[in-house]
Amino acid sequence: MLLLRSAIGVFGAEQMMLELVHALCKSPFEPIIGVIENRNKFCTELARTAALSGLRSQVFKCSRPFDPRTAYQIRKFIQETCIDLVHAHGYKANFYALMGTLYSKIPCMATCHPWTETDYSLKARAYSFMDRIWLRKMDAVVAVSDEVRQQLSTHNQKTKVDVIPNGIDVDRFNGLEKDFNLRRHLACSSSDLVIGAIGRLVPEKGHPFLIASAKAICEKYPHAKVLFVGDGPLRQQLERQVAELRLNSHVKFLGGRPDVPALLSVIDIFVLSSVSEGLPMVLLEAMAAAKPIVATAVGAIPKVISHHDSGLLVPPKDSQALTNAIEFFVKNQREAVRMASAARRMVLANYSSKHMAQKYLKHYEQLVS
Repeated sequence: MLLLRSAIGVFGAEQMMLELVHALCKSPFEPIIGVIENRNKFCTELARTAALSGLRSQVFKCSRPFDPRTAYQIRKFIQETCIDLVHAHGYKANFYALMGTLYSKIPCMATCHPWTETDYSLKARAYSFMDRIWLRKMDAVVAVSDEVRQQLSTHNQKTKVDVIPNGIDVDRFNGLEKDFNLRRHLACSSSDLVIGAIGRLVPEKGHPFLIASAKAICEKYPHAKVLFVGDGPLRQQLERQVAELRLNSHVKFLGGRPDVPALLSVIDIFVLSSVSEGLPMVLLEAMAAAKPIVATAVGAIPKVISHHDSGLLVPPKDSQALTNAIEFFVKNQREAVRMASAARRMVLANYSSKHMAQKYLKHYEQLVS
């Protein structure tokens, strides 16, 4: 089986693929991760990450949008490797999956992740339109949340879309204790209040609203530190905002890092300030790490986080609401611990990679039977 993705790094969708492949390794299917190189950024980070994890991968060269030579490479690989199923992730992978299996009886399925919710450019709308056409030709279509399914159904009423929520390897977060050496390395003392945000520095993550909130938090709690883990096109803009608010001594940009469990261990409060989401992997990871969570009520987040039960939900684009929620946890430690424990129980019961893989296996078995 070939899982196909055009990737310039390892972010939410790529992490979901890795989790799925890990969970499928003991199944009858032999998963291979296919990475379509981005024509502008010849990045094979997904393939390297897979290799480090002992997973099989294959890189397909791509020198221009919808390169026929890429389709030929994929088709040849499918034939030579006796691939019996192609599982595509993303519009470009959807196209190449269909081209690679053209005139064959090999089934194709697609998993739809959110990707253009805050991008209203002509290019993004064109890709979205073409993707709707390609999805109609798939043998099965899965969305990572009800919200993504609703978006697809609005435009593709003839396409049956099932929902399979993302899942994580919860065992990676068992017995997680604070890493005080890492805290010191990050210039955070044991007494500092460490607020963490993990995710790409892109518009849909709403980081400017968290930075505005950090101004109020740091004025009231001078020992507060805010860590941004991740990289992206907005980094310079966000760094300028931090400088303008004179928060340089409080806010740190750590870039992309693979040690998410260790980083979560040093964080006191996890914040997700997104203005648009599906079902973010990092939210599930923070829940598994039993962190007090402040998150915006967008996408599938309200289905995962129950307000004042397993975390605090706030409206998107509302810095004051973020500030109030963060301060609630600072002032109410018992409530913070209670909600963090409830969040961990929730993810253990419903959002493990094993649960996710079992649901995908049912689709695979139906398609190849």
